[in-house]
Amino acid sequence: MSRKRRRHNKNRNEIRIVKRNRGKNNRNLSRKALLRRKKIYRRRRILVACLFIILIVLPINLLIRKFNTYRPLGYPSFRDEVLEGLTKNIFVANTEGRSLSTDEKLKDFDTLYETIVRNYPVSKENEDNFNTYVKNKEAYQRRIKATKTDEEFFSILDENLALLGDNYTFILGKNSYTSLFNYYRNKKSSTKATIFGNDQAVNRYGRMINKEKIKENISINSSNDKKLIIRLSDFDINKLDSDLDAIAEVLEKSEIDTLIFDLSNNNSIDHAYVNEFASYFLDKDYELKDLYFYRGWVFENTLDEIKNSEDSVYKTSKAKNFAKKYKDPLDKININNYQYYDQVEQKIDKKDDFRKRDIYVLTNENTANEAIRLASILKSQGAITIKNGLDSSKSKIDKIKDIPSDFIILDHSGLIVSVSSSIGLAEDRFLEYDYRINTENPDKAVLDLIK
Repeated sequence: MSRKRRRHNKNRNEIRIVKRNRGKNNRNLSRKALLRRKKIYRRRRILVACLFIILIVLPINLLIRKFNTYRPLGYPSFRDEVLEGLTKNIFVANTEGRSLSTDEKLKDFDTLYETIVRNYPVSKENEDNFNTYVKNKEAYQRRIKATKTDEEFFSILDENLALLGDNYTFILGKNSYTSLFNYYRNKKSSTKATIFGNDQAVNRYGRMINKEKIKENISINSSNDKKLIIRLSDFDINKLDSDLDAIAEVLEKSEIDTLIFDLSNNNSIDHAYVNEFASYFLDKDYELKDLYFYRGWVFENTLDEIKNSEDSVYKTSKAKNFAKKYKDPLDKININNYQYYDQVEQKIDKKDDFRKRDIYVLTNENTANEAIRLASILKSQGAITIKNGLDSSKSKIDKIKDIPSDFIILDHSGLIVSVSSSIGLAEDRFLEYDYRINTENPDKAVLDLIK
């Protein structure tokens, strides 16, 4: 009996084992089927969603764009590109139609501060100003937090940059932006084209109230004694051809033996105008080269643009030589403050149109930046330079910068800032004057000097 029971129990155990395995397989098959069913439903939902977007959302979007486009209002087509670009910017909110938030102001200030600290060309001459700028960060942050309007914020940024005492580091006004935007907008491969065409910049400068004095167009006056006074209170590369045509027209009609360029109150940063304009008044090609030391990405971008440009008067190989490996003694800078150095060459080919005349260049206490560089180029070719002003000492405003201005953009406000980011190895050059006058009638004074 015991054997039968054991055999019977053994059979029962075997039957139970079979049932248990069969049930487990059934459950596995059900789970797989359920997953397949879920995948099928998911695919159907995705397909329905795609059809919804194609049939309903896209037509509605096209209608909205049709009603909101700038073209019916008479704006240039590039404004529509800006409108599209604003919707693609994820990290920077569109500020059109509203003031900047405190957080946006502080982020722009931090961007500006970090850019200056990491790129500004510190020298023995400007080190005190630079240290003052660095130490005042928290004080300006507190002031920015208390600002109520965008204009108040912009004014504080101007004041903050003024601590550096640098003519080439400042926020661009509306006139300068408009001129440079129109020039760079067609240079698609240019870094500056990206900066000036930035969505927020177009938006900001389009809404900005112009506080700058509107510069007059070229003015040409001829005297009775074969002298021609050409007033250039501003440089605008977009007006270069018309300016040259105006000069040529007068020269064709009159016997002129002396040209007087009046650059009073001209503080333009338009280097492209100067490079082209100067070429018509040279005796020989103008050539210059120097080693430039730099610390950060701002000047590196400028070197990239120079290297990649086929028609630039500037040339560089951008070797990124390590500054610490430069062996010769340096009086201007502490080599430990810099990362790299590169050579930049400059060559302006002369044209034969207008040069066969004596040239005088008149400046005043408000002449700066590219106007000073134009005067220095012409002086190197034999022009006589005259300054009208009270101060007879050498001024920082007369300092010559041979390299193009560098620009950065503050993402939230859209402001564009001209910044110094390199320093040349050569000794600082200042425009030397042959004569100094102090008069309310500079035209008469210059004509008397010529006689």
